[in-house]
Amino acid sequence: MDKVVIVGGGIAGLTTAHYLQQAGVDFLLIEATEKLGGKVATEQVNGFLLDKGFQVFLTAYPEVENVLDVEALQLKHFEPGAVVRYKNRFVEVGDPFRQPKSIFKSAFSPIGSVADKLKVLKLTKTLKNTSLEDLFKTPETTTLTDLVQVGFSQKMIDVFFRPFLGGIFLERQMQTSNRFFHFVFKMFAEGTAALPTGGIQKIADQLAANIPPEKLMLGKKVINIENEKVFIEDGSSLEAEQVVVTCPLPFLKDIKTRTYNKVCNLYYAASAAPIKGAKLMLNGAGSGLINNVVFVSEVDKTVAPEGKTLVSVSVIGNPNLSDSQLNQAVSEELNDWFGMVSKTWKLIQVNRLEKALPLSTQIDSNLQPQQLTKNMIVVGQHIHYGSLNAVMESGRKAAEWVMQKK
Repeated sequence: MDKVVIVGGGIAGLTTAHYLQQAGVDFLLIEATEKLGGKVATEQVNGFLLDKGFQVFLTAYPEVENVLDVEALQLKHFEPGAVVRYKNRFVEVGDPFRQPKSIFKSAFSPIGSVADKLKVLKLTKTLKNTSLEDLFKTPETTTLTDLVQVGFSQKMIDVFFRPFLGGIFLERQMQTSNRFFHFVFKMFAEGTAALPTGGIQKIADQLAANIPPEKLMLGKKVINIENEKVFIEDGSSLEAEQVVVTCPLPFLKDIKTRTYNKVCNLYYAASAAPIKGAKLMLNGAGSGLINNVVFVSEVDKTVAPEGKTLVSVSVIGNPNLSDSQLNQAVSEELNDWFGMVSKTWKLIQVNRLEKALPLSTQIDSNLQPQQLTKNMIVVGQHIHYGSLNAVMESGRKAAEWVMQKK
């Protein structure tokens, strides 16, 4: 009998395994595919390293310091602030926390007012001085309602917050819980946005590297779990003292799963970046398919072959267009943004992520595993909220649950 069976080799499962390995608890991790990491994945295509959708790593995540060797990830950092496409031109929006002078420059900016920038600075300072425990106990409403209550102008909300938070939440209506908004803003205030050198997959690879091969079963799909007996598609089964489920399993009907936001990510190969620097570019026009553009190789040069530039374009949702139609529509918008040079860009890949991120309209103040039976729990993004930190926290708490039963 296996002491603990972990179902799912995404970040939640890998984090659970990390803590159990450290504690000397015997376990077996089962993953349906041949690759660990789940959505935290990078694929090599024609010499380019393509993350599974546009992803960023926030250095202030409190959970990562307990599980990752951050220095070994060789993080490449984004520049603070953003560039907003507004009224057919690019406008720099500085980070008022790291670039205080940007507040006064904004007097002549068409995006928000000096008052808006001062409100950003005030909100950032407040959140930085608020503990995560208190933050997740604040009265809950939508992000949009919260922004209005803070007093941001409609222009600041529509031109900046909608595309910026839309790229994080993968929904532009800003129905996401204000607790998640406050958490994200706090993370940006306390750290930076970055990418591991060589792609987001490096996070999963580092976690997986510390798990002995004999504790892994890859390419094994779980088709049922009854009385802590785990049935596998190939006809075999495993008996366990405890089962930790870290991924959606359709046969478990009692799991309170969330609905998901969708995103389409298009990658292009270019000869050079028309805008230099590790910048996030946002669509502040309020129309068009594109939400944000990043020249990823300006952040991390290793993701593109020498002499080439990797372009990432995010389209929120999943438009009812074929890949060729979507590429054509996005290419026309890119031409409007960057001029004729974009006509030379070659499409590398279209990723349609139907279950990219759970819609988190409500967030519990105390993230806990969902217990299905005396000896089986469920954790992971699909029942909590969509951030790497939450997934790692759920994995840690799953391991604590296991160890409490020893």
